Amino acid sequence: MRERSLRQSILVTVIVTLTFTIGTGIYFTFIYKMVDLFSSQTADLFAECVCYIAQAIGMLLSAILVRKKVRFVGGRFFFPITVLLSVLLAFPCFLSGPSSVTVVLYVVTSIIEGMTQGLYFLLLTTLIPKDRRLVVFGISYALSPIITALLSLIDGGEFVKSIYAVVLYLVLAIAVCVAWQSVVPVYPAEGSPKLVNTTAKVANPKKAVVIATLLFIAISWAIQSVGFYFPMAQSDELNISGEILRITYSTGLIVAAFLNNKDKRIGAICCLVTMTTPMLYILLQTKVGVTAFVFFVSYFMTGFLAIYRYGIIADLSDMMSPKGYPLVFLCSFGLIFGRFGEAFGAFIGIKLGSDPLALMAVTSVLLVLGSGMFMFHYMRLFTPVPASEMTREDVLTSIKLRYDLSSREMDVLNLLVDGATNTEISSKLFISENTVKFHVSNLLKKTGTKSRKELSSVFLESFSKK
Repeated sequence: MRERSLRQSILVTVIVTLTFTIGTGIYFTFIYKMVDLFSSQTADLFAECVCYIAQAIGMLLSAILVRKKVRFVGGRFFFPITVLLSVLLAFPCFLSGPSSVTVVLYVVTSIIEGMTQGLYFLLLTTLIPKDRRLVVFGISYALSPIITALLSLIDGGEFVKSIYAVVLYLVLAIAVCVAWQSVVPVYPAEGSPKLVNTTAKVANPKKAVVIATLLFIAISWAIQSVGFYFPMAQSDELNISGEILRITYSTGLIVAAFLNNKDKRIGAICCLVTMTTPMLYILLQTKVGVTAFVFFVSYFMTGFLAIYRYGIIADLSDMMSPKGYPLVFLCSFGLIFGRFGEAFGAFIGIKLGSDPLALMAVTSVLLVLGSGMFMFHYMRLFTPVPASEMTREDVLTSIKLRYDLSSREMDVLNLLVDGATNTEISSKLFISENTVKFHVSNLLKKTGTKSRKELSSVFLESFSKK
């Protein structure tokens, strides 16, 4: 079982890495051509605003599909079709000359790419154990910028502008399709996937908490995006190559993945710190060396934003799961709000880049709003709920998440703590006594207890404090 889980993790890492590389590669290939054909501001507006909004729309579509037709979306062909289609639509963009049709076609490509990104969250959330999910995500996202950075070095950067780059992306897309057939995600059976939660303490998060978390994600990414348009941040004097920045970002992703996997409170605090880094650019305008250091730190810390926005929403989807099924469609919303935040921040940065005071004023307002959203969701997600405020259902949910229990195991536990015998449990749940014994054995093993009495105490000790 562990070997199968490890094999799935490796395959999912390959799939997400190649898929993200394809999307990022096509994006950069098209943007490089845009820079050659249009003004710098037009290219920035298209790349940072229009394309990001198009991707967010695609992610929303995938979330709707996952919500309504999970089995279909997770079937054998839907995901590969989106990957291949995004590459095939890219070919006309590079074979034809610049035109409004080409631009529209790439917007459509961005929408499909957004759908693809939303869909591979289905993979991560349903196939990867909770205690490994962020590491797989972080490694996948870290490898992609490194690969695209290496591709941009070929032939002095000319390779990524050529049709040969798109041919390479097609080859990678075919590799994704082959790897996909080995995992073919289907909406999980009862009790799957792994829902271990070692950080979040809220048993039943309210909608307000989810909304505040999403708004924090959007605002934090908006601030980060605005920061890159501060006058000193984009100064030619810094002389920092894009390839070095991508590697810096990848390093941040890896570090953030392992730290967040250990405790998301660390990642949350790092995200709060990340929001303040753009403010330093104005204060350090005359100090090129120090500003370059802040710029590197800002890029490094962006990795924490990327990891946190997925990890915290994935946790919330686990915690709000009805009957053991994770609300996987919610996971896409971390990306959706992040993309809208990036687009908004870039638009503000482009329009106000020549007015440092106005830029700093807007960033200050966003920082206050973001800090408010941070405090609201942090206090409710990472502060233990007093036992006196917890219902029986809250305690059961907390135990389910803590010990990675299936829904059927929870049914057995719920009756067991009331003193029901195996025969009584069998009768009430319409299962055989042997099946009851099997579930009780699993409960003892997962909770590290040695008897039914000790197992009951796991629940009773939590509930007796009321």
